[in-house]
Amino acid sequence: MNRSWSLADVIDFEALVSRDGDETRDRRIFEEKIAALGLRNRRDIFHAWLDARRTEGDGLPGEQFITGWHTLLTVAIVAALLLGAIIASPALLYHGEEPVNVVDFLGCALGVQLLLIFGALVVWLLRRASLLPAAWRPLQATVRALLVLVGEGMRRLPGEQRLQLGAALGRLDRRREIYGPLAVWPLLVCTQLFAVCFNIGVLGTLLWRVAGHDQRFGWQTTLDISSESAGRFVASFASPWAWAPNAHPTAAQVIATRYAPHQSHATLPAEAMRAWWPFLFWSVGFYGLAVRGALLAFAMRKLRLALHRLQFDHAEANALWRRLNGPLVKSQSQPAPPQTVPAPLPTHPAQDSACIALVSDELKPDDDALRDHVARVFRLHVGKTFPVKIDQRHACAAQFAAVREAAPANVVVVIPAERDPIVAITLFLGEVVAAASTNGSVLVLLSEDDPARTKLWRDFAARERLRVDVEACT
Repeated sequence: MNRSWSLADVIDFEALVSRDGDETRDRRIFEEKIAALGLRNRRDIFHAWLDARRTEGDGLPGEQFITGWHTLLTVAIVAALLLGAIIASPALLYHGEEPVNVVDFLGCALGVQLLLIFGALVVWLLRRASLLPAAWRPLQATVRALLVLVGEGMRRLPGEQRLQLGAALGRLDRRREIYGPLAVWPLLVCTQLFAVCFNIGVLGTLLWRVAGHDQRFGWQTTLDISSESAGRFVASFASPWAWAPNAHPTAAQVIATRYAPHQSHATLPAEAMRAWWPFLFWSVGFYGLAVRGALLAFAMRKLRLALHRLQFDHAEANALWRRLNGPLVKSQSQPAPPQTVPAPLPTHPAQDSACIALVSDELKPDDDALRDHVARVFRLHVGKTFPVKIDQRHACAAQFAAVREAAPANVVVVIPAERDPIVAITLFLGEVVAAASTNGSVLVLLSEDDPARTKLWRDFAARERLRVDVEACT
């Protein structure tokens, strides 16, 4: 069973996992509404959990997003149809007694569109050839400039507020990294839908003018172009639809419809002038409507793929997975009654449970007890354990090499809860993240269950943009 996710689902999921972490409620939901479904992977289980939470009647932003999104698309469709008609109508009107200029019509209908597509293609090719910096994005540059201004304002805040705001910005940056494509492709869908409807408006206006008026078309230019060359260009331009009836004017008709300024259309052959309109229709239909339709289909597919590829492996999602994936953890002074221990979650892929433990040399843990705790609480199976100096990364080259060689799906770093997060530890954790496998996750496990210290470390990880989860031993 493979449940598909929508943008509204992702928004509601993020809103819910960011609110709280009620383990009792989540395990109850799993037992009552998820366990019987026989789901096997994280995405499906999270979707079932989301469906269950939605039935509780909590106000969620997903529905409001969908309403706003549909409104935006409706406005884009109507505006594009009107704009296409407004732009095409003047280009199809006679100026004095002159025929309608084919060049003017194509410039209005296709010129800006083709320039935008060509510009985007050039930028893409330059990036592929490494001639433009990968980080060159005008919109992101503007956002970064605003963040610099925000940073200047942060320096005026008291220390604690400055740290809290830095942690919040770090979490926001992590969300942008995870869900960045989900912001790009909907925007491209909207713009390409607008372009598709614009071309429909242009084509509709052209057909209306041709059906209701005796439209006469011709062409003129100041450039040193012979009429014969213009005829060959028109035939080449129309090659994609050469199979269509009346695909383009003949070379003789192109020559016959060249006119001088203020020349009356009455002096030109009527049949040759009327032969232009199918060419104009096919030109806008192919280079405008078909190209934009293909880009719209491409953007919609990329959006679906981006939703399908979401791993939901950031800190809050991992915490939810552990709440659903293991028994309730109670302190030794308050043991859980046997009858309240829920059934375990169906086995997930083996790579999710592979684990290497890096233990601070300040601690002297019982390896068996550590393995039992990590397996019981986090459903991770520790394969090897290595002592490390968490504030001396240069002394841990051998341990980093072992992590890179093993390429585990998970790395657990056990740190004394009383240790304060410092720059040296930031650098050490950065090395651990770099040594882990590409899709691996790093869990920082504090040695004691102290909510204040846990929050301190979580804020620190967010502020320093560390790709780690922070939990405490219970």
